[in-house]
Amino acid sequence: MDTRLVWDKSSKTSQDYSDIKFLFATEEYVWRPSIIIENSVDGISVISDKSVPMRIAKDGRVIWNPAGVYKVSCESDTKYYPMDTQECYLKVSAWAYTKAEIELFFKVQNVDTSFYTENGEWNLLSAESFKSEAKTRDGDAFSSVSFLVKLQRRLLFHVVNTLFPVALMAILIAFVFKLPVDSGEKIGFSLTVLLSYAVYLTLISDNIPSTSVTVCLLSMYLAFILFLATIAVCLTTFVINLHMRTDDERIPDWVKKFTSTYLIKFACWKQNCACKRNKVKDNGSDVNVTRTDDIPLTDKANHPDIETESEEESRNLTWKELSEIMDKDWLDTRLSWDDTNKMSQDYTNIIFLFSSEEYIWRPAIIIENAVDKISVISDKSVPMRIAPDGRVIWNPAGVYKISCESDTRYYPMDTQECYLKVSS
Repeated sequence: MDTRLVWDKSSKTSQDYSDIKFLFATEEYVWRPSIIIENSVDGISVISDKSVPMRIAKDGRVIWNPAGVYKVSCESDTKYYPMDTQECYLKVSAWAYTKAEIELFFKVQNVDTSFYTENGEWNLLSAESFKSEAKTRDGDAFSSVSFLVKLQRRLLFHVVNTLFPVALMAILIAFVFKLPVDSGEKIGFSLTVLLSYAVYLTLISDNIPSTSVTVCLLSMYLAFILFLATIAVCLTTFVINLHMRTDDERIPDWVKKFTSTYLIKFACWKQNCACKRNKVKDNGSDVNVTRTDDIPLTDKANHPDIETESEEESRNLTWKELSEIMDKDWLDTRLSWDDTNKMSQDYTNIIFLFSSEEYIWRPAIIIENAVDKISVISDKSVPMRIAPDGRVIWNPAGVYKISCESDTRYYPMDTQECYLKVSS
């Protein structure tokens, strides 16, 4: 609402313009509030579109609908990927004008989804709008509102290309224990499954969002299966090594101790049978073990010392993106009006003036270590606030990609320091 643009019957105009329903103009000629997308990724700048006209009503109400595509930053919760649901906020804030000067609110709480287009990746669950808490900067509060969009990932692609192959490879791991020890393909089969899992984990990592806030359960499952595949290769190698020994070849003491102490006890516990360790022969021959499965049930009770054996199936990073708010203020005594003795009139009732860099001098400031380009920070759409003492407050916002030297010695447990060098 801009009361300076009123021309209805109640207004103090020299002529009667009540027959005019609407006026149309662009932002070049009509004041518009400075609004930004607070969590924008590509660039933070005041929403502007000189090609979209503003509709001005008799009572001074201005209706403006600039269209745009905004890429925003949202925190992802990938714990249940690919069966996850995501919430994304679009944060809209007033800029340069305080809450006392611009107050954002919704005429209608429901978000209009008429122009929403379905896509193959997500289902739209809901879209809401709500008043956000006012942002405070240097003691001044700035009005803000938010849109909340809830999306659910479509499953078909991920079930066919992710979950199904993972389940099949998990089954294949167990089949390595079904191959006879004499088979020459036993170790080859184990290694093939292990390498297949490693390659597949690399392929699907591009589909899983990279975040350490929440770890995907699917990633944890894949890591666990990869661990099991590694254990299967180790056990297969161990079993083949024992099997291929000759009768007169001595078994290492640590193998006998490990087998008699842990594996046999574990097998007996699994079969819920009472068993004891047999003494190992001093000459280092095979452990003297007899399977209880081969003894009739009537004889097992008469052989309490018989032991069971375990079953066979037992870069240097050179740049970093930063979102930075450049708060600037400086004193320009040529713009002061607080000294009434030097003024033709008394302007002490004026608290602030607003202008842009087109008419007011501003210091030439650059981002010294910028990557894309080095140029003076400039934004004609962000107004400058001028105080009576000549102090100028200017807050141009932007996204700057800068060059930083990285120390990746302890990656991925590294800590990085990045400098944003601002120079005149």
